[in-house]
Amino acid sequence: MVKSAFIISDIHLGASTSLLTAIDYDFHAENTFERTFANEILDRLINDIKEITQGKKIQQLILLGDIFDLSFAPYGLAMQNGKWFFRKLIESQLFEEFVYIPGNHDHHIWQQINEQTFLLNKLDNPQVIYPRTLSAESTLQNTCLDGLLDENNTFKVTYPNYKISINNKNFYFHHGHFLQKLYIVASNFLSQTIQTESIEDLEALNSPFLEFGWYNLGQAYNIGKQKLIDRLYLMFKSNNNKQIDQLIKLLFKKIHKWNTQPKSKFKNPIDTMTDYFIEKIGPHFLKRLIFKHSTSYGRKQQASSARHKRLTGSLNSTVSEYINKYLISSPAELNNSTFIFGHTHEPENDLFVSPDGQSTYRLCNPGGWVVDRLDENKNFIIPAIAPLYIDEEANVIQLEFTKKHYSYLRELLDTDSAFIKLKEEQLSK
Repeated sequence: MVKSAFIISDIHLGASTSLLTAIDYDFHAENTFERTFANEILDRLINDIKEITQGKKIQQLILLGDIFDLSFAPYGLAMQNGKWFFRKLIESQLFEEFVYIPGNHDHHIWQQINEQTFLLNKLDNPQVIYPRTLSAESTLQNTCLDGLLDENNTFKVTYPNYKISINNKNFYFHHGHFLQKLYIVASNFLSQTIQTESIEDLEALNSPFLEFGWYNLGQAYNIGKQKLIDRLYLMFKSNNNKQIDQLIKLLFKKIHKWNTQPKSKFKNPIDTMTDYFIEKIGPHFLKRLIFKHSTSYGRKQQASSARHKRLTGSLNSTVSEYINKYLISSPAELNNSTFIFGHTHEPENDLFVSPDGQSTYRLCNPGGWVVDRLDENKNFIIPAIAPLYIDEEANVIQLEFTKKHYSYLRELLDTDSAFIKLKEEQLSK
């Protein structure tokens, strides 16, 4: 049984938009430089933790995914920031253990660790299929991540779920990316088409997408003098870009050619109209749809609308489905459980009544550390940062970091050169 835990998520180390990226990368000058404010912000967090724990050590620091951002930062830069971050936490002497649960932006770390463990332990008698997930009560140790710590510390790593008990109460953890319809957990269309009976099935279905979309595409990094992700975004956003016209027309022609049904020499008028639509009019409608989405993206000035959805709001049905299908073994567990997710960057610490009205459980989220939105006055919105502390009595206490340090964060976002540059980049898009 665990005695106490501290939960933090969505730090996105390495991303220029993260408040805790201490080492940044000047793409054009091809060198690194320090962002000094990250040290002060982390020092403030460490002092807040010491204050709320009254100097007691916390047994587990639970890192709830997207600790590294391997989508918007080079791998080496993310790891440099990780080494800085974890060494400072070790120096604080606050935590006895480090537990890592990867999310979508750092999913590749789980891929690495899983394959490394398989090769080291199973090479003499390799299995044909090795597991892509662990049970919620299992962890891996002695992994490649340990190089970020010192010789006296090691990570416990698991994915995608984790469970602990404190004072006879159950706490379940999952980064939260599988709560999105994008990842098919609650998509009515896909769940009826491709059944996922277990968490292993769900990971098998999503892993290729996670690796391509959140790692490989990001690590391709640059084409010419521009990040590949930025280049693709700008290509889709430009109404007059001929490249996007060519891409969409090629896509529609390809789809049309995949129709393998035998064709008659004499086309009837309906077939002729269908062919014309697919090759001529279809691309126009798809392009309009893409530009409508990109215009909305530009107005919101945020990387993902899912980052700012509440667990107890628009995601409540997906949360309930995930909990019942992939976390608990029976509904009887609900009334004695707390479920903690990250991913959405919106803090939560609320009681939630299950859709059937039979159970009440607590839903929590520790918020995010990313600056990626502008308000109507073109000023950065301060992210909602609220890490969680579970004490020895199993009370869930939310550290209102943003509220306590609001004045400092406001001045930082308005005056620091790194964020002034970020704002200019946002506005130029």
